[in-house]
Amino acid sequence: MSSGNFNLRGWKPIQDTSTHKSVPVVGLVWHTDSDMLSCKVKITNISEKPITRRLVLALAHQVFNPIGFTAPVTLIPKLILQETWNLKLGWDDTLFQMTY
Repeated sequence: MSSGNFNLRGWKPIQDTSTHKSVPVVGLVWHTDSDMLSCKVKITNISEKPITRRLVLALAHQVFNPIGFTAPVTLIPKLILQETWNLKLGWDDTLFQMTY
């Protein structure tokens, strides 16, 4: 890799998995023993808050998603946001029942 001027930082060869079972990579967690990727999602309790466009946007962007790994999970809030734009709702208008 050095002949092509690729500066490798944080290199973790597959053979060197004895010391760490989980390795952070591109905002995700690589489980070296099962060779699987996962992500940590913080669950926010919103039961007392009114559901607004502002809250949906904040919740949708809490998930760090640099390579689109969590796109299936973050799609629904983004579709809800798109519908609020179509309905011309304000940022702090309460979202009532909407058709998805």
